[in-house]
Amino acid sequence: MYCAVKWGELFKIKSKDDMDQEILGALRRLFPGVDIPKPLESIYVYWEEGYRHIQRAGTHLSAFKVVDWAKRPFPGRDLFMVGEAYHPLRGWIEGALLSAHNALREGWNK
Repeated sequence: MYCAVKWGELFKIKSKDDMDQEILGALRRLFPGVDIPKPLESIYVYWEEGYRHIQRAGTHLSAFKVVDWAKRPFPGRDLFMVGEAYHPLRGWIEGALLSAHNALREGWNK
């Protein structure tokens, strides 16, 4: 929780360009020697109350069918949906990381 609060506080006092630089710097420290380009576009939102993706009761899709769909929502196109909303571990960073892993396997481990 502390990490989210820290970034939320930074977002309140910094410009979008400053936030891009903060995140780019953090990524470069995390992955030294890797050429990490500036983002083409970025959007920052901080919800102080938190959030969580939930599935509507009675839906005909299981969380696992959503996961399969998100791996390649448009067959034949290199488009992949990632994030905790597209993994059964919704609301947790682990779900976001696992959904990104699913996309990488789908797109590059054929």
